[in-house]
Amino acid sequence: MARVISLVAILLLGLGTHSAAAQQANGASSKPLQQLQRAVTAIGGADALQKLQSLTIKATAKHWEPEQSMISGGPPRPLGTSQLTIVADRAQGLVRIERDHKMDYPFPGTEKYTQIITPSWGAIIDDKGERAMSANRLAFELREQERASPGLVAYALAHPQQVAAAHDQKLGGKTYPAVAFTDRGTKFVILFDRQSNMPVAVRTVEDDVIHGDGVFDLILGDWKTIAGVKLATSLSWKFNGLAKLDLAYNDITPNAAIAPQAFTVGDATKQAAKPPASGDVPWQAILGSINFGRYNDLVEEQNAGQPVQVKLVELAPNVSQILGRSHNSLVVAMQHYLVVFDAPQNDEYSRAAIALVKAKYPGKPIRYLVMTHHHMDHLGGARTYVAEGAIVIMGAPDKAHVRTELSGAHKIHPDTLQQHPKAVHITEVKDKMVLKDGEEIDIFRIPNGHAEGMLTMYVAGPKIVWVTDIYVPTPQASKNPENAAFHETIKKLGLSPALYAGGHGTTAPEAAYAAMLNK
Repeated sequence: MARVISLVAILLLGLGTHSAAAQQANGASSKPLQQLQRAVTAIGGADALQKLQSLTIKATAKHWEPEQSMISGGPPRPLGTSQLTIVADRAQGLVRIERDHKMDYPFPGTEKYTQIITPSWGAIIDDKGERAMSANRLAFELREQERASPGLVAYALAHPQQVAAAHDQKLGGKTYPAVAFTDRGTKFVILFDRQSNMPVAVRTVEDDVIHGDGVFDLILGDWKTIAGVKLATSLSWKFNGLAKLDLAYNDITPNAAIAPQAFTVGDATKQAAKPPASGDVPWQAILGSINFGRYNDLVEEQNAGQPVQVKLVELAPNVSQILGRSHNSLVVAMQHYLVVFDAPQNDEYSRAAIALVKAKYPGKPIRYLVMTHHHMDHLGGARTYVAEGAIVIMGAPDKAHVRTELSGAHKIHPDTLQQHPKAVHITEVKDKMVLKDGEEIDIFRIPNGHAEGMLTMYVAGPKIVWVTDIYVPTPQASKNPENAAFHETIKKLGLSPALYAGGHGTTAPEAAYAAMLNK
Protein backbone atom coordinates (compact mmCIF):
# COMPACT_ATOMS: atom_id res chain seq x y z
CA MET A 1 0.00 0.00 0.00
CA ALA A 2 1.29 3.43 -0.78
CA ARG A 3 2.15 5.76 2.04
CA VAL A 4 3.95 8.60 0.32
CA ILE A 5 4.14 12.10 1.62
CA SER A 6 4.26 15.15 -0.57
CA LEU A 7 5.37 17.60 2.07
CA VAL A 8 7.57 19.02 -0.66
CA ALA A 9 7.88 22.61 -1.60
CA ILE A 10 7.11 22.40 -5.28
CA LEU A 11 3.54 23.23 -6.26
CA LEU A 12 4.08 26.65 -7.80
CA LEU A 13 0.90 28.60 -7.28
CA GLY A 14 -0.56 31.08 -9.75
CA LEU A 15 1.03 34.51 -9.54
CA GLY A 16 -0.06 38.02 -10.20
CA THR A 17 0.88 41.62 -9.51
CA HIS A 18 -1.09 44.31 -7.75
CA SER A 19 -0.10 47.81 -6.80
CA ALA A 20 -0.18 48.63 -3.10
CA ALA A 21 -3.02 51.08 -3.70
CA ALA A 22 -5.11 48.48 -5.49
CA GLN A 23 -4.42 45.99 -2.73
CA GLN A 24 -5.47 48.47 -0.06
CA ALA A 25 -8.65 49.13 -2.01
CA ASN A 26 -9.40 45.40 -1.82
CA GLY A 27 -9.37 45.55 1.96
CA ALA A 28 -5.83 44.55 2.94
CA SER A 29 -3.60 46.91 4.92
CA SER A 30 -0.39 48.09 3.28
CA LYS A 31 2.10 46.83 5.91
CA PRO A 32 1.60 43.06 5.40
CA LEU A 33 1.43 43.55 1.64
CA GLN A 34 4.67 45.46 1.67
CA GLN A 35 6.25 42.62 3.63
CA LEU A 36 5.00 40.13 1.05
CA GLN A 37 6.33 42.28 -1.79
CA ARG A 38 9.76 42.42 -0.17
CA ALA A 39 9.69 38.64 0.22
CA VAL A 40 8.76 38.09 -3.43
CA THR A 41 11.66 40.30 -4.46
CA ALA A 42 14.05 38.49 -2.11
CA ILE A 43 13.05 35.08 -3.48
CA GLY A 44 13.80 36.21 -7.03
CA GLY A 45 10.78 38.15 -8.22
CA ALA A 46 7.45 37.24 -9.80
CA ASP A 47 8.93 36.94 -13.30
CA ALA A 48 11.46 34.31 -12.23
CA LEU A 49 8.78 32.39 -10.36
CA GLN A 50 6.57 32.45 -13.45
CA LYS A 51 9.35 31.04 -15.61
CA LEU A 52 9.95 28.13 -13.24
CA GLN A 53 7.41 25.84 -14.88
CA SER A 54 8.54 22.51 -13.44
CA LEU A 55 10.92 20.94 -10.94
CA THR A 56 12.45 17.49 -10.68
CA ILE A 57 13.93 16.81 -7.25
CA LYS A 58 15.84 14.02 -5.54
CA ALA A 59 15.32 14.23 -1.80
CA THR A 60 15.78 12.42 1.50
CA ALA A 61 13.14 12.44 4.23
CA LYS A 62 13.66 11.59 7.89
CA HIS A 63 10.58 10.69 9.94
CA TRP A 64 10.20 11.25 13.69
CA GLU A 65 7.67 10.74 16.49
CA PRO A 66 8.22 12.64 19.75
CA GLU A 67 5.80 10.51 21.75
CA GLN A 68 7.51 7.23 20.87
CA SER A 69 10.60 8.23 22.82
CA MET A 70 12.39 5.70 25.01
CA ILE A 71 12.04 8.02 28.01
CA SER A 72 8.90 10.09 28.47
CA GLY A 73 9.70 13.63 27.35
CA GLY A 74 12.95 12.40 25.77
CA PRO A 75 14.24 12.94 22.22
CA PRO A 76 11.84 12.03 19.38
CA ARG A 77 12.32 8.48 18.16
CA PRO A 78 13.55 8.15 14.55
CA LEU A 79 11.07 6.03 12.58
CA GLY A 80 12.85 5.67 9.25
CA THR A 81 14.00 7.40 6.08
CA SER A 82 12.67 7.80 2.55
CA GLN A 83 14.42 8.43 -0.74
CA LEU A 84 12.17 10.52 -2.96
CA THR A 85 11.98 11.40 -6.63
CA ILE A 86 9.64 14.34 -7.05
CA VAL A 87 8.26 15.71 -10.30
CA ALA A 88 6.10 18.86 -10.24
CA ASP A 89 4.30 20.35 -13.21
CA ARG A 90 3.60 23.94 -12.14
CA ALA A 91 1.64 24.79 -15.28
CA GLN A 92 -1.01 22.14 -14.53
CA GLY A 93 -0.62 21.94 -10.74
CA LEU A 94 0.39 18.27 -10.76
CA VAL A 95 2.83 16.43 -8.49
CA ARG A 96 4.22 12.90 -8.72
CA ILE A 97 6.38 11.39 -5.97
CA GLU A 98 8.15 8.05 -6.07
CA ARG A 99 9.39 6.84 -2.71
CA ASP A 100 11.65 4.13 -1.40
CA HIS A 101 10.80 4.05 2.30
CA LYS A 102 13.08 2.29 4.80
CA MET A 103 11.21 1.77 8.08
CA ASP A 104 13.34 1.26 11.20
CA TYR A 105 10.65 1.43 13.92
CA PRO A 106 8.39 -0.10 15.09
CA PHE A 107 8.39 -2.72 12.31
CA PRO A 108 11.59 -2.71 10.23
CA GLY A 109 11.12 -3.14 6.50
CA THR A 110 11.05 -1.36 3.15
CA GLU A 111 8.29 -0.20 0.84
CA LYS A 112 8.20 1.41 -2.57
CA TYR A 113 5.23 3.38 -3.79
CA THR A 114 4.11 6.34 -5.88
CA GLN A 115 1.66 9.11 -5.21
CA ILE A 116 -0.03 11.41 -7.72
CA ILE A 117 -1.64 14.60 -6.46
CA THR A 118 -3.81 17.02 -8.40
CA PRO A 119 -5.94 19.90 -7.09
CA SER A 120 -9.10 17.77 -7.33
CA TRP A 121 -8.04 14.13 -6.92
CA GLY A 122 -5.18 11.91 -5.84
CA ALA A 123 -3.99 8.36 -6.46
CA ILE A 124 -1.78 5.77 -4.80
CA ILE A 125 0.24 3.30 -6.89
CA ASP A 126 2.22 0.32 -5.59
CA ASP A 127 2.96 -3.31 -6.45
CA LYS A 128 -0.72 -4.12 -5.88
CA GLY A 129 -1.91 -1.63 -8.46
CA GLU A 130 -3.45 1.80 -8.14
CA ARG A 131 -6.37 3.25 -6.19
CA ALA A 132 -7.87 6.56 -5.21
CA MET A 133 -6.34 8.53 -2.37
CA SER A 134 -8.41 9.22 0.73
CA ALA A 135 -10.09 12.62 0.89
CA ASN A 136 -8.32 13.52 4.14
CA ARG A 137 -4.90 12.56 2.80
CA LEU A 138 -5.48 14.59 -0.35
CA ALA A 139 -6.47 17.62 1.74
CA PHE A 140 -3.34 17.19 3.85
CA GLU A 141 -1.07 16.85 0.83
CA LEU A 142 -2.50 19.92 -0.89
CA ARG A 143 -2.27 22.00 2.29
CA GLU A 144 1.37 21.08 2.85
CA GLN A 145 2.28 21.69 -0.78
CA GLU A 146 0.83 25.16 -0.47
CA ARG A 147 2.59 25.77 2.84
CA ALA A 148 5.94 24.74 1.36
CA SER A 149 5.58 26.32 -2.08
CA PRO A 150 8.22 28.89 -3.10
CA GLY A 151 5.32 30.72 -4.73
CA LEU A 152 3.26 31.05 -1.53
CA VAL A 153 4.25 34.65 -0.81
CA ALA A 154 3.58 35.71 -4.41
CA TYR A 155 0.23 33.93 -4.39
CA ALA A 156 -0.69 35.69 -1.14
CA LEU A 157 0.35 39.04 -2.63
CA ALA A 158 -1.91 38.37 -5.62
CA HIS A 159 -4.88 37.75 -3.28
CA PRO A 160 -4.82 40.74 -0.93
CA GLN A 161 -8.38 40.16 0.28
CA GLN A 162 -7.08 36.99 1.97
CA VAL A 163 -4.14 38.75 3.65
CA ALA A 164 -4.17 40.21 7.18
CA ALA A 165 -1.71 41.61 9.67
CA ALA A 166 -0.33 39.22 12.30
CA HIS A 167 1.45 39.77 15.58
CA ASP A 168 5.17 39.08 15.72
CA GLN A 169 5.78 35.36 16.21
CA LYS A 170 8.29 33.56 18.42
CA LEU A 171 10.35 30.71 17.02
CA GLY A 172 13.53 29.17 18.40
CA GLY A 173 14.06 31.93 20.94
CA LYS A 174 13.72 34.73 18.37
CA THR A 175 10.85 37.00 17.35
CA TYR A 176 9.90 37.48 13.69
CA PRO A 177 7.50 39.80 11.84
CA ALA A 178 4.61 37.86 10.34
CA VAL A 179 1.75 38.04 7.86
CA ALA A 180 -1.45 35.97 7.91
CA PHE A 181 -2.82 34.47 4.71
CA THR A 182 -6.03 32.43 4.65
CA ASP A 183 -6.70 30.09 1.74
CA ARG A 184 -9.05 27.13 1.32
CA GLY A 185 -9.99 27.25 4.99
CA THR A 186 -6.42 27.29 6.33
CA LYS A 187 -4.85 30.29 8.02
CA PHE A 188 -1.12 30.33 7.31
CA VAL A 189 1.06 32.65 9.37
CA ILE A 190 4.27 33.39 7.46
CA LEU A 191 7.32 34.42 9.50
CA PHE A 192 10.03 36.57 7.87
CA ASP A 193 13.68 37.31 8.53
CA ARG A 194 14.04 41.03 9.34
CA GLN A 195 17.26 41.47 7.35
CA SER A 196 16.81 39.29 4.27
CA ASN A 197 12.97 39.41 4.09
CA MET A 198 13.04 35.70 3.25
CA PRO A 199 10.38 33.41 4.74
CA VAL A 200 11.66 31.68 7.87
CA ALA A 201 8.67 29.47 8.65
CA VAL A 202 5.02 28.93 7.76
CA ARG A 203 2.81 28.25 10.78
CA THR A 204 -0.67 26.89 11.40
CA VAL A 205 -2.48 26.50 14.71
CA GLU A 206 -4.05 23.08 15.15
CA ASP A 207 -4.59 20.25 17.59
CA ASP A 208 -2.79 17.03 18.42
CA VAL A 209 -4.27 14.09 20.32
CA ILE A 210 -1.46 14.12 22.90
CA HIS A 211 -0.29 17.72 23.02
CA GLY A 212 -3.61 19.46 22.46
CA ASP A 213 -3.66 22.89 20.88
CA GLY A 214 -0.35 23.95 19.42
CA VAL A 215 1.59 25.36 16.48
CA PHE A 216 2.63 23.30 13.48
CA ASP A 217 5.62 24.88 11.76
CA LEU A 218 7.41 24.33 8.50
CA ILE A 219 10.89 25.78 9.05
CA LEU A 220 12.78 26.72 5.87
CA GLY A 221 16.53 26.80 5.41
CA ASP A 222 19.58 26.15 3.23
CA TRP A 223 18.37 28.41 0.41
CA LYS A 224 19.81 27.83 -3.05
CA THR A 225 19.19 29.75 -6.27
CA ILE A 226 17.64 27.57 -8.99
CA ALA A 227 16.79 29.19 -12.35
CA GLY A 228 16.76 32.61 -10.69
CA VAL A 229 14.51 31.52 -7.80
CA LYS A 230 15.68 30.92 -4.24
CA LEU A 231 14.43 27.54 -2.99
CA ALA A 232 14.66 26.21 0.55
CA THR A 233 16.48 22.88 0.32
CA SER A 234 16.12 22.05 4.02
CA LEU A 235 12.56 21.77 5.31
CA SER A 236 11.62 20.75 8.86
CA TRP A 237 8.10 20.19 10.16
CA LYS A 238 7.67 20.55 13.94
CA PHE A 239 4.70 20.52 16.31
CA ASN A 240 5.30 22.76 19.33
CA GLY A 241 8.99 22.59 18.47
CA LEU A 242 9.09 18.77 18.39
CA ALA A 243 10.52 17.13 15.28
CA LYS A 244 8.06 15.36 12.98
CA LEU A 245 9.66 15.39 9.53
CA ASP A 246 12.93 16.60 7.98
CA LEU A 247 13.32 16.89 4.22
CA ALA A 248 16.57 17.59 2.36
CA TYR A 249 16.74 18.27 -1.39
CA ASN A 250 19.82 16.57 -2.77
CA ASP A 251 19.45 17.44 -6.46
CA ILE A 252 17.13 19.92 -8.21
CA THR A 253 16.55 20.16 -11.98
CA PRO A 254 14.40 23.09 -13.19
CA ASN A 255 12.14 23.04 -16.23
CA ALA A 256 12.97 19.48 -17.32
CA ALA A 257 10.68 17.72 -19.77
CA ILE A 258 8.00 15.61 -18.07
CA ALA A 259 6.78 12.36 -19.58
CA PRO A 260 3.09 12.65 -20.58
CA GLN A 261 2.21 9.46 -18.66
CA ALA A 262 3.74 10.72 -15.38
CA PHE A 263 0.34 11.76 -14.03
CA THR A 264 -1.83 9.18 -15.79
CA VAL A 265 -4.13 6.81 -13.90
CA GLY A 266 -6.90 4.48 -15.01
CA ASP A 267 -10.51 5.52 -15.46
CA ALA A 268 -11.63 3.39 -12.52
CA THR A 269 -9.25 5.20 -10.19
CA LYS A 270 -10.41 8.60 -11.40
CA GLN A 271 -14.04 7.61 -11.00
CA ALA A 272 -13.40 6.43 -7.44
CA ALA A 273 -11.38 9.52 -6.53
CA LYS A 274 -12.77 11.95 -3.99
CA PRO A 275 -12.18 15.70 -3.79
CA PRO A 276 -10.05 16.96 -0.89
CA ALA A 277 -11.80 16.88 2.47
CA SER A 278 -12.79 20.11 4.13
CA GLY A 279 -13.61 21.04 7.70
CA ASP A 280 -12.39 18.87 10.56
CA VAL A 281 -9.42 17.11 8.95
CA PRO A 282 -7.24 15.16 11.48
CA TRP A 283 -4.02 16.76 10.23
CA GLN A 284 -1.60 15.38 12.82
CA ALA A 285 -3.12 11.87 12.72
CA ILE A 286 -2.50 11.77 8.98
CA LEU A 287 1.09 12.95 9.42
CA GLY A 288 1.56 10.20 12.00
CA SER A 289 0.24 7.61 9.58
CA ILE A 290 2.63 8.86 6.91
CA ASN A 291 5.64 8.93 9.23
CA PHE A 292 5.05 5.38 10.42
CA GLY A 293 5.00 4.20 6.81
CA ARG A 294 1.49 2.81 6.98
CA TYR A 295 -1.04 4.12 4.48
CA ASN A 296 -4.03 3.76 6.82
CA ASP A 297 -7.27 4.33 4.92
CA LEU A 298 -9.41 4.00 8.04
CA VAL A 299 -7.44 6.61 9.96
CA GLU A 300 -7.15 8.92 7.01
CA GLU A 301 -10.79 8.71 5.98
CA GLN A 302 -12.11 9.15 9.49
CA ASN A 303 -12.91 12.69 10.55
CA ALA A 304 -12.43 13.53 14.20
CA GLY A 305 -15.61 12.98 16.18
CA GLN A 306 -16.84 9.99 14.19
CA PRO A 307 -17.43 6.78 16.16
CA VAL A 308 -14.92 3.95 16.00
CA GLN A 309 -15.67 0.26 16.08
CA VAL A 310 -14.69 -1.68 19.21
CA LYS A 311 -15.99 -4.89 20.75
CA LEU A 312 -15.85 -6.55 24.15
CA VAL A 313 -14.60 -10.14 24.48
CA GLU A 314 -14.90 -11.83 27.87
CA LEU A 315 -11.70 -13.65 28.86
CA ALA A 316 -12.85 -14.73 32.33
CA PRO A 317 -15.56 -13.76 34.80
CA ASN A 318 -14.97 -10.06 35.55
CA VAL A 319 -12.28 -9.71 32.86
CA SER A 320 -12.92 -8.52 29.27
CA GLN A 321 -10.63 -7.45 26.46
CA ILE A 322 -11.67 -4.39 24.48
CA LEU A 323 -10.69 -5.11 20.89
CA GLY A 324 -10.20 -2.31 18.37
CA ARG A 325 -9.07 -2.53 14.78
CA SER A 326 -5.39 -2.39 15.79
CA HIS A 327 -5.21 -1.42 19.49
CA ASN A 328 -6.80 -2.96 22.57
CA SER A 329 -7.58 -2.36 26.25
CA LEU A 330 -8.57 -4.64 29.13
CA VAL A 331 -11.22 -4.05 31.81
CA VAL A 332 -11.31 -5.80 35.18
CA ALA A 333 -14.47 -5.61 37.28
CA MET A 334 -13.42 -5.41 40.92
CA GLN A 335 -16.02 -5.72 43.66
CA HIS A 336 -16.76 -2.00 43.89
CA TYR A 337 -15.12 -0.42 40.86
CA LEU A 338 -13.55 -1.00 37.43
CA VAL A 339 -9.91 -0.95 36.34
CA VAL A 340 -8.96 -0.38 32.68
CA PHE A 341 -5.56 -1.19 31.19
CA ASP A 342 -4.35 1.21 28.45
CA ALA A 343 -6.28 3.94 26.62
CA PRO A 344 -5.24 3.73 22.97
CA GLN A 345 -5.53 6.11 20.06
CA ASN A 346 -7.94 8.95 20.87
CA ASP A 347 -11.02 10.31 22.61
CA GLU A 348 -13.34 8.66 20.09
CA TYR A 349 -11.92 5.20 20.80
CA SER A 350 -12.19 5.71 24.57
CA ARG A 351 -15.76 6.97 24.41
CA ALA A 352 -16.78 3.86 22.46
CA ALA A 353 -14.87 1.58 24.85
CA ILE A 354 -16.34 3.21 27.95
CA ALA A 355 -19.85 2.83 26.57
CA LEU A 356 -19.30 -0.93 26.17
CA VAL A 357 -17.76 -1.24 29.63
CA LYS A 358 -20.62 0.59 31.32
CA ALA A 359 -23.18 -1.55 29.52
CA LYS A 360 -21.48 -4.80 30.64
CA TYR A 361 -20.66 -3.70 34.18
CA PRO A 362 -23.42 -1.23 35.08
CA GLY A 363 -23.21 0.84 38.22
CA LYS A 364 -19.45 0.51 38.77
CA PRO A 365 -17.23 3.57 38.34
CA ILE A 366 -13.91 3.43 36.48
CA ARG A 367 -11.56 4.15 39.36
CA TYR A 368 -8.18 3.41 37.76
CA LEU A 369 -6.61 3.61 34.33
CA VAL A 370 -3.36 1.62 34.38
CA MET A 371 -1.04 2.56 31.51
CA THR A 372 1.65 0.16 30.31
CA HIS A 373 3.75 3.06 28.98
CA HIS A 374 3.65 6.62 27.68
CA HIS A 375 3.63 6.09 23.89
CA MET A 376 1.01 8.14 22.13
CA ASP A 377 -0.85 5.31 20.40
CA HIS A 378 -1.70 3.79 23.81
CA LEU A 379 -2.06 7.03 25.79
CA GLY A 380 -4.09 9.00 23.25
CA GLY A 381 -7.45 8.22 24.88
CA ALA A 382 -6.37 8.68 28.51
CA ARG A 383 -7.97 12.10 28.92
CA THR A 384 -11.39 10.53 28.42
CA TYR A 385 -10.84 8.31 31.46
CA VAL A 386 -9.65 11.31 33.47
CA ALA A 387 -13.00 12.90 32.63
CA GLU A 388 -14.62 9.79 34.13
CA GLY A 389 -12.76 10.51 37.37
CA ALA A 390 -10.17 7.75 36.93
CA ILE A 391 -6.79 7.88 38.64
CA VAL A 392 -3.99 7.22 36.13
CA ILE A 393 -1.28 4.74 37.14
CA MET A 394 2.07 5.05 35.31
CA GLY A 395 5.52 3.55 35.71
CA ALA A 396 8.36 5.75 36.97
CA PRO A 397 9.60 8.21 35.69
CA ASP A 398 6.52 9.08 33.58
CA LYS A 399 4.40 11.04 36.06
CA ALA A 400 5.58 14.60 35.39
CA HIS A 401 5.62 14.36 31.60
CA VAL A 402 2.28 12.55 31.35
CA ARG A 403 0.66 15.03 33.75
CA THR A 404 1.70 17.86 31.41
CA GLU A 405 0.33 16.00 28.41
CA LEU A 406 -3.01 15.17 30.02
CA SER A 407 -3.44 18.73 31.33
CA GLY A 408 -3.13 20.56 27.99
CA ALA A 409 -5.88 22.63 26.40
CA HIS A 410 -7.92 20.98 23.64
CA LYS A 411 -10.07 23.91 22.54
CA ILE A 412 -9.61 23.56 18.78
CA HIS A 413 -11.08 20.07 18.79
CA PRO A 414 -12.72 19.84 22.25
CA ASP A 415 -12.46 16.32 23.65
CA THR A 416 -14.42 14.88 26.58
CA LEU A 417 -12.07 16.28 29.24
CA GLN A 418 -12.13 19.74 27.67
CA GLN A 419 -15.93 19.64 27.75
CA HIS A 420 -16.11 18.12 31.26
CA PRO A 421 -12.97 19.25 33.11
CA LYS A 422 -11.58 17.14 35.95
CA ALA A 423 -8.30 17.29 37.84
CA VAL A 424 -5.54 14.96 36.63
CA HIS A 425 -4.43 12.50 39.32
CA ILE A 426 -1.44 10.23 38.60
CA THR A 427 0.10 7.52 40.77
CA GLU A 428 3.59 6.35 39.86
CA VAL A 429 4.83 2.77 40.22
CA LYS A 430 8.54 2.42 40.99
CA ASP A 431 8.58 -1.35 41.43
CA LYS A 432 5.26 -3.04 42.22
CA MET A 433 1.71 -2.03 43.14
CA VAL A 434 -1.27 -4.18 44.09
CA LEU A 435 -4.97 -3.38 43.65
CA LYS A 436 -7.22 -5.72 45.64
CA ASP A 437 -11.01 -5.58 45.88
CA GLY A 438 -12.56 -8.95 45.15
CA GLU A 439 -10.17 -9.46 42.24
CA GLU A 440 -6.43 -8.88 42.66
CA ILE A 441 -4.32 -6.99 40.13
CA ASP A 442 -0.53 -7.03 40.49
CA ILE A 443 1.27 -4.24 38.60
CA PHE A 444 4.97 -4.66 37.85
CA ARG A 445 7.50 -2.20 36.44
CA ILE A 446 9.66 -4.35 34.18
CA PRO A 447 12.98 -4.06 32.30
CA ASN A 448 12.61 -3.80 28.52
CA GLY A 449 14.02 -2.10 25.44
CA HIS A 450 10.81 -0.40 24.29
CA ALA A 451 10.04 2.29 26.88
CA GLU A 452 11.45 3.15 30.27
CA GLY A 453 8.78 2.80 32.93
CA MET A 454 7.00 -0.07 31.17
CA LEU A 455 4.36 -1.82 33.28
CA THR A 456 2.84 -5.24 32.90
CA MET A 457 -0.33 -6.21 34.75
CA TYR A 458 -1.39 -9.58 36.17
CA VAL A 459 -4.98 -10.45 37.08
CA ALA A 460 -4.27 -13.06 39.73
CA GLY A 461 -7.52 -15.03 39.84
CA PRO A 462 -7.80 -16.06 36.17
CA LYS A 463 -3.99 -15.78 35.69
CA ILE A 464 -4.06 -13.23 32.87
CA VAL A 465 -0.99 -11.19 31.94
CA TRP A 466 -1.52 -7.90 30.09
CA VAL A 467 1.31 -6.95 27.73
CA THR A 468 1.61 -4.16 25.17
CA ASP A 469 4.11 -3.86 22.31
CA ILE A 470 6.90 -6.05 23.72
CA TYR A 471 4.87 -9.17 22.87
CA VAL A 472 1.92 -9.28 20.45
CA PRO A 473 -0.23 -12.41 21.03
CA THR A 474 -1.12 -13.60 17.52
CA PRO A 475 -0.63 -16.85 15.60
CA GLN A 476 1.79 -14.93 13.36
CA ALA A 477 4.07 -13.87 16.24
CA SER A 478 7.74 -14.76 15.89
CA LYS A 479 10.58 -14.77 18.36
CA ASN A 480 12.64 -11.65 18.89
CA PRO A 481 14.92 -10.50 21.72
CA GLU A 482 12.19 -8.37 23.30
CA ASN A 483 9.46 -11.00 23.58
CA ALA A 484 11.97 -13.65 24.62
CA ALA A 485 13.23 -11.44 27.46
CA PHE A 486 9.67 -10.62 28.51
CA HIS A 487 8.81 -14.30 28.86
CA GLU A 488 11.84 -14.77 31.10
CA THR A 489 10.68 -11.80 33.19
CA ILE A 490 7.22 -13.34 33.60
CA LYS A 491 8.78 -16.62 34.76
CA LYS A 492 11.05 -14.81 37.25
CA LEU A 493 8.02 -12.98 38.67
CA GLY A 494 6.30 -16.31 39.19
CA LEU A 495 3.40 -15.48 36.88
CA SER A 496 3.86 -18.37 34.44
CA PRO A 497 1.82 -20.21 33.18
CA ALA A 498 -0.67 -17.51 32.16
CA LEU A 499 -3.03 -16.38 29.44
CA TYR A 500 -1.42 -13.45 27.63
CA ALA A 501 -3.71 -10.65 26.48
CA GLY A 502 -2.24 -7.93 24.30
CA GLY A 503 -2.54 -4.23 23.65
CA HIS A 504 -2.15 -5.44 20.04
CA GLY A 505 -3.26 -8.79 18.67
CA THR A 506 -5.64 -10.85 20.84
CA THR A 507 -4.67 -13.56 23.35
CA ALA A 508 -2.30 -16.51 23.55
CA PRO A 509 -2.05 -19.30 26.12
CA GLU A 510 1.25 -20.15 27.76
CA ALA A 511 1.75 -23.14 25.49
CA ALA A 512 1.46 -21.04 22.33
CA TYR A 513 3.92 -18.43 23.65
CA ALA A 514 6.45 -21.10 24.62
CA ALA A 515 6.06 -22.89 21.29
CA MET A 516 6.69 -19.65 19.40
CA LEU A 517 9.88 -19.03 21.38
CA ASN A 518 11.10 -22.58 20.76
CA LYS A 519 10.68 -22.52 16.97
